[in-house]
Amino acid sequence: MLGESLRRRRVGRAGRAGRARPAGPGARGNGLRWVLAAAAVGVVGFSLGYACAVTVLFPGGEPMESFITVPNLSRLTVPAAQELLAGSQLALAEVDTLTHPSIPVGEILAQGPLPGQLTLPGRAVRVTVSGGPDLRTVPDVRQLPRRAAETILETSGFTVQTDTVYADAEPGRVVSVSPEAGREVALPYDVRIQVSLGPAQVELSLLLTLPLEAALATLDSLGLTVSEIERRPWAGAVPGTVIGQEPAAGTLLDRGAAVRLIVVGEPPEARNFPRGDP
Repeated sequence: MLGESLRRRRVGRAGRAGRARPAGPGARGNGLRWVLAAAAVGVVGFSLGYACAVTVLFPGGEPMESFITVPNLSRLTVPAAQELLAGSQLALAEVDTLTHPSIPVGEILAQGPLPGQLTLPGRAVRVTVSGGPDLRTVPDVRQLPRRAAETILETSGFTVQTDTVYADAEPGRVVSVSPEAGREVALPYDVRIQVSLGPAQVELSLLLTLPLEAALATLDSLGLTVSEIERRPWAGAVPGTVIGQEPAAGTLLDRGAAVRLIVVGEPPEARNFPRGDP
């Protein structure tokens, strides 16, 4: 009984499946129409987006014949540049100023747009003109230590050349400036300073056998002084003759150093002693 019932159910299902109706040509036509409509909407949307982009967001450039070549304004004055630009249907924009060591005051140093570039009529060209050289006053750095003087001069825009010389000033101090302090010069400019090495040393001459006056004159010409003059009797020597010096000849001394001299003194007077009676 159970097997017969199962067979009847299977047969019934198969029959119903065999009785299902196949899809007709009308259903296939409806699907194709939907595909074509979607494609048409996409084409229209793309066309509208492209038109908006090229006309609103990224409009097309001007035709080449409407552009103007920017003229060269270099080394012209501002009035001459305005006249030239006006003849080219251009205008002059802001004018900047920049110091220059050699270009005369008022002449154009640079421009933007550059010469030869293309621009539209009515556009402005910006220029920079020369303000002439940058003038600076040489500061007085005499008596200052070398490093301090160099720093002041370099901060003022100068380049510094340093020489050393013997001088009476303390070693390391500036003794002269060239050009002289207070002079106005155009940058760039080299300022030369001389720095003291201290007093120059001199070689002590041989003073022996010289008369005292000649020895004193020699010491004075060397910038030396006398610390002491000692007089000693010396048999057979002319009084006033130098017979000794300290330090010895050939010694290197600073200017202003002192020298000790020994000269022949007057011989003692002869004394007559009374002779006793024999």
